[in-house]
Amino acid sequence: PMNGGIGKLNDVWTTTVGPTYIALKWKLECVSGSAGIEGFRLQYCPTQSPPELSCIEDQVKLLNIDDPNAREGNVTFLKPYTTY
Repeated sequence: PMNGGIGKLNDVWTTTVGPTYIALKWKLECVSGSAGIEGFRLQYCPTQSPPELSCIEDQVKLLNIDDPNAREGNVTFLKPYTTY
């Protein structure tokens, strides 16, 4: 959550994976829904060569979703054949 951590994401899963995008859905842990939440910030990055899964530092990107009721998002413009 963008407002400093009210609530936690209980589950995050991919719904669709394409060559240049990933569609994600999530579920909030708290039962109060989106009360006090301003939106979501998804952080993603390409990883080092497998099996090392740490981010390539200078390639970390953020996707801001300003809708507090959002339960899905799309990460787009990804590089094909790259682990994120």
